[in-house]
Amino acid sequence: MRRGLIYGVCAGVLMLASMSGAFAQNRQQHSAPPKFKGDPLAPAKALAPKRPQSAKPPVEIVYFKGKLLSETQEMLSDVVLQDVVNQLWKQADAHGHEGEYNHFINISRILMLSNPHEFEPFDTSAHLLWSTDRVDEGLKVLKQGLEANPNNYYFYDEIGMHYVIRVKDYKAAIPYYEKAIALKCPWSSYNILATCYEKTGQPEKAIAILEKAAIYPENKVGQRRLRVMLEKYKGVKRGSSTP
Repeated sequence: MRRGLIYGVCAGVLMLASMSGAFAQNRQQHSAPPKFKGDPLAPAKALAPKRPQSAKPPVEIVYFKGKLLSETQEMLSDVVLQDVVNQLWKQADAHGHEGEYNHFINISRILMLSNPHEFEPFDTSAHLLWSTDRVDEGLKVLKQGLEANPNNYYFYDEIGMHYVIRVKDYKAAIPYYEKAIALKCPWSSYNILATCYEKTGQPEKAIAILEKAAIYPENKVGQRRLRVMLEKYKGVKRGSSTP
């Protein structure tokens, strides 16, 4: 419906522009509009370009012009849509700076609809909802982002972080981090998953994950934690859940 409304606006603008252009051109070429008698289609026939005998039938020409107009409408609608989105971002930022978080959240819901693959409206809205003690609503927003972007690690990671930091439910976080590391994700996701495994009595899995995370040269935290856990859980056999 959103795109349909924009198409309608663009079609109206395009029609008005073309009509006004044609009218101005006609005013320049003629002191008075031409008069046509008899055939009611005479104005259209007079203005239409002459078609050679080998040209395609008129119906196909009309179809071609209709397709061209449709493409133009789509192009213009994208321009209008992007301008609307930019203005909404400006309004959202202004409300955010003023501490008017409910306004920011409401505008962000529109931005989520305009482009569900843009992560920031989901992410920022969720954090603002959490900061105003609306934890369940914040989680719901993140899950909406995940539904729209199931092949990206980001929302798996964010939902997992929600359970770790705000709920302290490490068990609930595990399946989300497991899905995050199955996709292209930063080494920090591996580190947090290792913490979740250790907190839920699965040190062997924590060590195995840290071994994967430690291959990243910049992951100094994961490398240090791996050394500590190997020392701490010397008696752990791989595949065992208890030391």
